[in-house]
Amino acid sequence: MATTTVAKGLPSVHDLDSAIEQITGAYHPPVRDYLARIASLMGQTAARYGLGYLNLQPLAEAFIQLEDALLSRVDEQVQRLFPSFRKLIIGRGASRNCRRIFQAAVSESKQSDQRILQLLQQIAEITDSYSPSSTASVGYSEMILDLASLDGLSREYTEAEARLLRMDGFER
Repeated sequence: MATTTVAKGLPSVHDLDSAIEQITGAYHPPVRDYLARIASLMGQTAARYGLGYLNLQPLAEAFIQLEDALLSRVDEQVQRLFPSFRKLIIGRGASRNCRRIFQAAVSESKQSDQRILQLLQQIAEITDSYSPSSTASVGYSEMILDLASLDGLSREYTEAEARLLRMDGFER
């Protein structure tokens, strides 16, 4: 199906719905799965070796912040950002209030994405670029590899969202 647009260069509702489905289907479930698995491995490692094990304390602190930021991001998209964008497209951008709500959601999204990227950088530094020590336990090593995978997925996710938000020409 060819891409159709409506007035002022806005994407069609079909194009928008497809893009939103791609994000909610391709990114939300694996982000949640990685977060749950990493939290479990981190808890098991802390229970077995203590928080002093291989920088686990600062890693746990950064991960808890990342987990909160990512889960908040997912919830924000589903509850506020995507519905406001859809209303904007359906209304062809006519409602100033809708545009204002959407712009506020985009601004919050940008700040959230920056925070997520900062936390990923912090975690990469703590883990020596996601390189587990040769003496690390199997569980700790799996946790580090999952963190590396979550890093890559999170970066793809924030870029997919940025592409979606550029569908109406709104500069991020």
